Amino acid sequence: MRDISLIDKGNVPLAVRNQPRDNSRMEKSATAAILSRIEKRRKALKLSARKISIAAGYGPDLIRDWRGPKSPQPRLDSLEAVARVLGVTAGWLAFGEDGEAPEAKTVPVISWVAAGSFTDAFPYGDVEDARRIPTDIDHSDHCFALEVHGDSMDLIAPDRSIIIVDPTSRELLSKKYYVFRQGDEVTFKQFLSNPDRLHPFSSNRDHEAMPVTEETSVVGRVIRVIVDVS
Repeated sequence: MRDISLIDKGNVPLAVRNQPRDNSRMEKSATAAILSRIEKRRKALKLSARKISIAAGYGPDLIRDWRGPKSPQPRLDSLEAVARVLGVTAGWLAFGEDGEAPEAKTVPVISWVAAGSFTDAFPYGDVEDARRIPTDIDHSDHCFALEVHGDSMDLIAPDRSIIIVDPTSRELLSKKYYVFRQGDEVTFKQFLSNPDRLHPFSSNRDHEAMPVTEETSVVGRVIRVIVDVS
């Protein structure tokens, strides 16, 4: 496997740092190859370059700037961040290692869940026909995604954001986030202990904590929040 530390330790790759300046063509060629692989992966995942850049944590113009005529070759840290969003390795983006990109990790968006009071349980759709979204995290095959409705958790999951739920992770840990069930109704809340309660995490102070009762059960722990900021 090639050493991706050759990608960048500044703005000039180590592999060409001591070469004559006309080797800038080599840098541009390497960047073009990286952008080509990003574009291929982007289309497969149906993501915009803007969304990928934001999800990587570098602002909306990261990939656009890489396309510029005077842009530096991508730095290692930013390339690794983009690779995580795309579900590939930085080595594959940089060098095309191991041939084709691995199959993207995805989870089905099966329905919605209320972030507020307990509401009628979300109607499960057909998982086989459900819309699937890419994720950069390792997860069990049982994970699913829900669209959040309401503002009682908007400091972490705004209205219409997506949460990924792991139904195999049901141990209650204080300050973690879960989908809870009471009878035929469910809600999305933070769990706090001493005393045990379902806590809103909201900018709206009208929301209040709810007690944990004998009827309260855990559907699964929320392991990721996806917010569309486009």
